[in-house]
Amino acid sequence: MTLTLYGIPISIIMEISQQQYGSALARIEELLPLVSDDTPSDNPDVVELIKVSEIVREYELKHYLIGGFEQE
Repeated sequence: MTLTLYGIPISIIMEISQQQYGSALARIEELLPLVSDDTPSDNPDVVELIKVSEIVREYELKHYLIGGFEQE
């Protein structure tokens, strides 16, 4: 799943800074105890967790890409 804005992937729209990446990681740590497998997918914490996780994923694909794997 790639977050988009008007059909354009977020990674193209904005460059995620290292500071934003660190903030996203910290926010994930805060959100994880608030959700479980039983939490509804429309719960605001789940929605935020998915969005913040996608920011981390995009940053890591650009900066920490493991050899042998291609970006989707």
